[in-house]
Amino acid sequence: MRSLLSFFTKNVLLKVASFNGVFILIRIGIGAIMSRIIADYAGAAGMAIMGNLRNFTQGIQTFAVLGGFEHGLVSYAAAYRKDFTELKNITKLHGLYQSYLV
Repeated sequence: MRSLLSFFTKNVLLKVASFNGVFILIRIGIGAIMSRIIADYAGAAGMAIMGNLRNFTQGIQTFAVLGGFEHGLVSYAAAYRKDFTELKNITKLHGLYQSYLV
């Protein structure tokens, strides 16, 4: 039993997967609670509007991260992976751009 515990604590992939699993469970729980609150106060029409807003913001986030053609955050991160200060500036600029669009 002790060797199994030490295997889990030393394996980075398992640590990340377990943290990701906990994060997903928390996100699902909070989402269910928020949906219930919105359904109680806003009704069916409010749920539809919130769903449309959520889809719009997810589309904007996808566009900001992946970019239109080849100018997304992912390509900039790959190009400037050695120059940390330039990568930090580009990330801040993309975050500002995304928050402006939303």
